[in-house]
Amino acid sequence: MKEYVTYLFVPTNKKELFSKALECGADAIIIDLHEFRTNLIWVR
Repeated sequence: MKEYVTYLFVPTNKKELFSKALECGADAIIIDLHEFRTNLIWVR
């Protein structure tokens, strides 16, 4: 029987999602740094 693994992708532009991601029960949380880099480029 295959064991399923859940991945949750969390964007860095919404900090309130970090705590929710930790509580959701996903096996792995992946923080999407693409949004963070995009925001840095626009600040320059």
